[in-house]
Amino acid sequence: SVDYLNLYNQVHAWAGRGALEHQGVLSTLGLQLLALLLADPQRNNGSQNAVLIQRAMLRILENSHRALNMPQIARELRLGYTRFRELFQQHAQISPKQYQLKIRIERARELLRNTELPLKEIAVRLGFHTAFHFSHQFRAHHRLAPSAWRKQSRLTPAGSARG
Repeated sequence: SVDYLNLYNQVHAWAGRGALEHQGVLSTLGLQLLALLLADPQRNNGSQNAVLIQRAMLRILENSHRALNMPQIARELRLGYTRFRELFQQHAQISPKQYQLKIRIERARELLRNTELPLKEIAVRLGFHTAFHFSHQFRAHHRLAPSAWRKQSRLTPAGSARG
């Protein structure tokens, strides 16, 4: 039996030491935890479709720094795009593109909270076409501009700004 809690506690401990300083270790531990969860036959109940969608989710997570071609991911999984999108929606209760955007916005929140990077640099790092596009997407999710969210997140405990 894999000790998920132990691995999670390691991630939490490293994050407590400073998420930015230990980003490489945290990324590695996070990916290791995801890989273990994806490989666990009890979690996916042996469902081939669940395994395929979990692989797609991991691919999206690993590539959150750039826009991905979802039809290409479907082809790599040997699925038609419509079937891939249906399975993804069933498994994750969100479309593949929405999931990708959600991950990118979460990464943006981390960068806004923990760095002084300009919005344009954050947009580039996360694969948005322009800073305007990034700001528009961020505002749609949080009802605040990224700069306002950054300011508010630093005024509230543990960066718990709206959303």
